Amino acid sequence: MSVIQLTNVIHMKKLLILIALVGLTGMVNAQTEKKKNGLTTEQKADKMTAKMKKSLNLTNEQELKVKEANIHFLQERENMQNEIHVKRKQMKESHKANLQSILTPEQFKIVSDKMDKREKKKKHKMKE
Repeated sequence: MSVIQLTNVIHMKKLLILIALVGLTGMVNAQTEKKKNGLTTEQKADKMTAKMKKSLNLTNEQELKVKEANIHFLQERENMQNEIHVKRKQMKESHKANLQSILTPEQFKIVSDKMDKREKKKKHKMKE
């Protein structure tokens, strides 16, 4: 290989690395924008209130009351989601115990493994 060909190969490798890095950076940014769960209830309420103030032209008094209402709404929603999560977990455990009393140990192991696999797949999807 000549020096010119080696130089071209090196430049191509650098270009490919640069393209890969730009692509990865874009993917990371897309994922972080997707995840807005890092905000506190107060921060979420502030964002909601700011949008409403802008679109509805709220007075300062209205803005304070709307913010309180938004905080209350978000807290209630969070409590409800937590209750649903606990209830769903209890239902799954009850169902699993019921199946265990019906199935043979071998059958139950198969079903239990499938349930665990499905749960792991579901958690992995939620992380994305």
